[in-house]
Amino acid sequence: DVNRTVEVNDTDRIIYLSLVFKLIVEIYRRATQVYVDQIPNLSQVNQSLRIVADLRQLEFSSDEFVENIFRGCVCEGVGATKIEHHNFKNYKEKAKLELKSVFSQAVSSGSAGLHEMCKTKVSSLISFCIDETNWTGKKSRDTPNTYALEVINFLKITFSNTRSISEADLTSIFFTCAGHISIIMMGILINGSGAYVNDTNYDVGYAEKINCYGVSDMRLDVGSLEAFCDDTGVSNLSQCFKELRQFTDALLDRDLGMLCEEENCEERMRRYPMLDLCKLKAVLEKYQGIGLADKMK
Repeated sequence: DVNRTVEVNDTDRIIYLSLVFKLIVEIYRRATQVYVDQIPNLSQVNQSLRIVADLRQLEFSSDEFVENIFRGCVCEGVGATKIEHHNFKNYKEKAKLELKSVFSQAVSSGSAGLHEMCKTKVSSLISFCIDETNWTGKKSRDTPNTYALEVINFLKITFSNTRSISEADLTSIFFTCAGHISIIMMGILINGSGAYVNDTNYDVGYAEKINCYGVSDMRLDVGSLEAFCDDTGVSNLSQCFKELRQFTDALLDRDLGMLCEEENCEERMRRYPMLDLCKLKAVLEKYQGIGLADKMK
């Protein structure tokens, strides 16, 4: 208590309390950084979710925290005159802005770490299962491939209890995961050929060879992920798989050969506006058996 421990005037007390506000901001700056630095070392995504949720709550309540300090100081008689009160309020507003900035930066860094953690987890799940996936089977599967089921199960379990995280944060994470999965699945189809260079393989394997049944299985995997996206209730989440959906549909289209002819460009764009011919060529290099290879001659 400044009034009771040292005989100082109001101006000195205002200066002293401005330093107190600065100290509070610095303490929270360092404390939040400790929080954020923990994320890369955590083993469970839900632990990272809890940290981001806590940081978000601190950001939300930072103004009230500073106001409580201000009210406590006023009760002790700080800022009795108009000039001193005006200066004190300025220090208070500055502390609010600085503290909010601290928490905002911490939330941003924490969210970035959380998103990278989710992407790493998804990559490892797919990588673990992909070597056992048969892309040149003798018939189509009745159920999605294991990697797709594992990823869906991971997302369901991880985000089954989301009361601690805001809807905006959850939506952002879902889009990060869905977009990442889609990129990896496209890489499974096109990586490993000389026709297309993809720098975003995330150390996940790919199909060295593929036939029409493998493509059909991939389309089934896409459908299962789209269904999961729709079940989340997140608007437009399934659109993350739109290119992959069009790509697998095109690969199985009986008219693909005709559509790839130059004079049929408009029709191809009408049916499959997101179809990338460079990616199509990459699959063609790995394709074997009946179907696509014959159509593209």
